[in-house]
Amino acid sequence: MAFKDLLVTIDASDAGNARMELAMRLAKRHRARLVGYYVSPTVGTYDLPPAAPLAGMPMVGPLPTPDNEHAGDVAETLEQRFADDLKHHRLEGSWILSGQDTVRDLTQQLRVCDLAILGQVDPDRPLRDQGGFQPEAVILESGRPGLVVPYIGSTGTLGTRVLVAWDGSRVASRALHEALAMIEPGAAVSVLTVEGGAGTTMPSADMVTAHLRRHGIQAMPEHTSALDQEIADIILSRAADFSADLIVAGAYGHSRLRETLLGGTSRSLFERMTTPVLMSH
Repeated sequence: MAFKDLLVTIDASDAGNARMELAMRLAKRHRARLVGYYVSPTVGTYDLPPAAPLAGMPMVGPLPTPDNEHAGDVAETLEQRFADDLKHHRLEGSWILSGQDTVRDLTQQLRVCDLAILGQVDPDRPLRDQGGFQPEAVILESGRPGLVVPYIGSTGTLGTRVLVAWDGSRVASRALHEALAMIEPGAAVSVLTVEGGAGTTMPSADMVTAHLRRHGIQAMPEHTSALDQEIADIILSRAADFSADLIVAGAYGHSRLRETLLGGTSRSLFERMTTPVLMSH
């Protein structure tokens, strides 16, 4: 299965630029239509990337806040860059400005998309680059998978070394199957189960790897014990040892009156990830 409709959240930060570049690569690979969703800043200011300033923008300190008369110039510059990149890669796409209620608006847009490319919240710049929303809120409410990209950026590859966090749950199964389109031919895939975790033991990791092999994916099962460690720490540590460029995991949680509630493992992955994570609810 190939992706046909992708959506990426874009802002004027370094992370936003890197996220747009990754989304362009994905869209080019799948020949997918790409929607650029510009997240209007609601908190703080933005610093121009010192090594690669945006075309047409002056080398001055922070970009203005939304109340500043130049905020529109920032949006127009990013939109033009997005349009130029689409043309360069011969892709179809469109540009959307975020609405007043970003989560609601973005959620509605995503319900006719295959995948959202979202950004991890930088703990040193909380919500500055997100327009006031957190990626987990979108994943939990939209019903669509989200590829969450670390705020520190990502490696040049994606889907060549994949770690699947497997606990036998519904959300793990959904994330696994939505990740199939992202796993590159010949990829190294490890299916990790943690004994002592909160999930069920069936289907087993061995059953999952057999299923993946029938899809032409050479996967290997891996079993470890939780002991006194947090599940998220084990996943992230194993991902680092495996040199993973993609982690696949189910997102536990639900929303109540706009309060996003995540399980401990999902929350910890969102907070401490250094590798792109594909999550689904």
